[in-house]
Amino acid sequence: MTAIKASTESAESLGLRTAPVGRRVGASAIDGAVMLLAVSPAGAAVVGIALRAVDSGPVALLDLSSTEVILLFVGSALAGALALGQVIAHGLRGRTAGRWMTGIRAVAIDGWRAPGFGRALLRAVVLGAAATLLPIIGPAVLLASPLWDGERRGRGLLDRVAREWAIDSRRGLDPLDKEAMRIARRAIREAPRRRVGDARPLHSGDARASLQVPTDRSSAGVVSAGAGTEWAPPAIIAPSPAHPAPASVAAPLGGIRLRFDDGTSLALVGRVLIGRAPAPEPGESVDELIALTDPSMQLSKTHALFALDGPGAIVVDRDSRNGVRVVGHDGRGELVAPRTPAPLAPGSIVELGGRRITIERTDSA
Repeated sequence: MTAIKASTESAESLGLRTAPVGRRVGASAIDGAVMLLAVSPAGAAVVGIALRAVDSGPVALLDLSSTEVILLFVGSALAGALALGQVIAHGLRGRTAGRWMTGIRAVAIDGWRAPGFGRALLRAVVLGAAATLLPIIGPAVLLASPLWDGERRGRGLLDRVAREWAIDSRRGLDPLDKEAMRIARRAIREAPRRRVGDARPLHSGDARASLQVPTDRSSAGVVSAGAGTEWAPPAIIAPSPAHPAPASVAAPLGGIRLRFDDGTSLALVGRVLIGRAPAPEPGESVDELIALTDPSMQLSKTHALFALDGPGAIVVDRDSRNGVRVVGHDGRGELVAPRTPAPLAPGSIVELGGRRITIERTDSA
């Protein structure tokens, strides 16, 4: 694969999110429906000509009425204008009609910008060629190919040909929002942090972007790449600059400990935010920010808050995409209502996306 100039920010550090497959299918269906509507006048003419040809033979193809000629012209003109408009919109804004309605934007993978007219045209030409050579089957394979992306970023064959990535501009950062990008990049430059592992941009070909953990909080809640040491994921890092976190932190006697599914643990002291790149809300005070990797890609940026509550602990779902599930001693799991504290008994398991955290009590001596 041809090397592409590396971006200075990884997708994860900027908060970009892969567009869900369901919405991508919906966007393609909308675009197809709009095109069928545009070409319908010509389609009506073709149906009429075909019915006449059944009765009078091929001569009907040469004996077109003025109405049929007009319908053919109007349908062809509308379809051509729509196709050109879709390509231009895709190139300049990363949108088509369907993507605009479903909150999806295409961005170039070598800079998080609009794809440009050349890439959009190349994508349209490849799709058109597939439809011509293998009607129905060709476009279906191309549009379904994101399901087979080995990198788990939802990039299909058309995305790879055009060197694009379809992102969720509703739930993640929209890179064409200049103000949001300015704030994000400024936060990356200004926020002191520690890197664990080696952050790679999307177009590096490595889908397993390493864990990014801030050592200080940023008002924009953005985590960036920086110099650091190698480490084997997954890991949990407590990012307070005053006390770097070891692999396991001793819990105070009689306290609560969070035991993560990779074997590491953390004493729960105060308020702890956990997610892909957690950030407190404006005016919120927290004691720890714990960034986790999640191979299942179900973990939200700021997924949940853990806090002490008297002798026990509570968890609060911070409006996460996939929710917080608490599994009790009986093996039954219950979803936590968003923004509602849920008590945690020792021995219960909290599921955050694809990660699991066991609540333990450290008995006093």
